Amino acid sequence: ARKSGGAANAVFINQHEQGSFPGFLDQWLAGFGMPAHLSVDAEAPLSAVAANRQAFGAAWPHHDFGAAKLIVSFGADYLDGWGLTVPQQLDFAEARGKIDGAPRVVYIGARRSLTGLNADSWIPARPGTLQAVAEAVGAAVTGRGNASLKTAADQAGVSLESLESLVAELKSAKPSLILAGGTDDNATATAAAVNELNRALGNVGQTIKPGDGSQAFDGLASHAALREAAERMASGKVSLAIVRGANPVHAMPGGAKFADAFAKVPFKVSFSSYPDDTTQRCDLVLPDHHSLESWGDAEPLKGTLSLQQPTMDPVFNTRATADVLIAVAKADAQMAGRYPTDYRAFIANRVGGNAALTAALPTAVTKGSSLGAASPRAVSPRSGSAPRTGDFFLQVYTSPVVGDGRGANKPWLQELPDPVSKITWHGWVEIHPDTAAKWSVTDGDFLVLQSP
Repeated sequence: ARKSGGAANAVFINQHEQGSFPGFLDQWLAGFGMPAHLSVDAEAPLSAVAANRQAFGAAWPHHDFGAAKLIVSFGADYLDGWGLTVPQQLDFAEARGKIDGAPRVVYIGARRSLTGLNADSWIPARPGTLQAVAEAVGAAVTGRGNASLKTAADQAGVSLESLESLVAELKSAKPSLILAGGTDDNATATAAAVNELNRALGNVGQTIKPGDGSQAFDGLASHAALREAAERMASGKVSLAIVRGANPVHAMPGGAKFADAFAKVPFKVSFSSYPDDTTQRCDLVLPDHHSLESWGDAEPLKGTLSLQQPTMDPVFNTRATADVLIAVAKADAQMAGRYPTDYRAFIANRVGGNAALTAALPTAVTKGSSLGAASPRAVSPRSGSAPRTGDFFLQVYTSPVVGDGRGANKPWLQELPDPVSKITWHGWVEIHPDTAAKWSVTDGDFLVLQSP
C-alpha cells in the first residue's frame, strides 16, 4: 500500500482491547504511512461513553452503588451486559445486601431485563421514549426546562403517577445513582440528560466518580467512525482493509451496507481465528493465536500492568498478529531496526527487560503503564433512521451468553441458559401476552422476523 501510494487511505479495524498492543499497532501503521486503527466493540455502551466524555471528560466513571440511597436505570442493564458487568454485579449485591440503608431500585425500559427483575419498581416505557422521560423527570426535579411529565408519560405509555413518584423519590433520597443505557437513535441524548440530572442532584463526586473510573472503554471508536470508513470503502477510496478480532459485516446495522462497501476494497486481510462473516470476504487470512497461546498485557488500573503469557503451545497453524507485523517490519529497510525479535521481547522491553519480566510472571502483575494508542478521531454522528411504520417496535439486545453473536461458535456457551428466559441453544422472541393471543402465537411456535 505504501509503494502504490494508497497507505494513507488504508483502514485497520481492530477489536477493542486494553494493553500495549493498540499503541504498538498504531506505531506500526504510522511507520508504513497508514492512519491509526479503529478500535471497535459492538457490545460496548457507546452512547453512554460519548455522553460521559462530554460531561465528565472520562469514558467510564466509577459508579458507587454502595453510596446510593436510590438507583435509577434508564434502560441500563448493569447486571447483564451493560458496562463492566462483573464489578457492577458485585457492587450491587453488596449494596443491596445491607441490613440497613440498602438502596431502592427503579428500572425504566420496555423489556424487563435481569436488572429490571431485580428492581423494586419497573416503569415499562415504550422503546424510543427514554429521552423524553429523562428530560421530563429532570425538568420536574430541577425546575429547569419545559419538558412535561404528562407529555412524557403519554409518549412512554406509562402512568403519570409513576413518574411523579419517581420525581418525589429523587428529591428526597440523596445521594442517588442514575444510569442510562439503550441503543436507539437518541440513546446518547438520553445519557446526556441523565448525566445532567446526576450533576444537578449533586451525585457527581458521591456516586458518580470520574476520577476513579475505569480505562476499559478508553480509545473506543464510535459507530459514526466505522460508518464513515464504510462510506469511504463504498466510494472506492480505500485500497487496503485489515480486520482483527472484529466482525463488522455481522455487527454493523444493515442500513450501513458494510458488506457491500467492504467488497469494493481491492485487497482485504483478516487476522481472525474463525471463518466469520467478515473473514469469508477477505483475500488473505492470517489466523491469530488464541488468547491462551499469546503474550500480552493490560492496564486495569493506572500504573499497574497485568501480564499475559501463553498457557499452552499453539494447537493449529496460527501466528500471533504482533509477530506477523514485526516480521513485515523486519523485511522493510526503514522499519527493521525499530522492533525486537518478537512480541514477547517487546513486552519484556516494556517492563524493564527479560529479568524483570521473569520476576513479574509468577504474580502476573508489575508496575508500569501500557503503550498509549492514538485518541479516536471525532466523527460527528448523524441520524440515518428510516421513517418508522407499523404497530410494533423490535428491540434487540446483547445476549449475556453469546454476546452479539461472537460466542455462537462455542457449544459450551450455547448450553448455558439465558438468565431471564432460561432458554438454551435457540433464539426467541418476547411478545406481550395480549399480542400473542391476538396473533394466535403460543410458546414453541416458530416465527420469522422481517424488516423493510
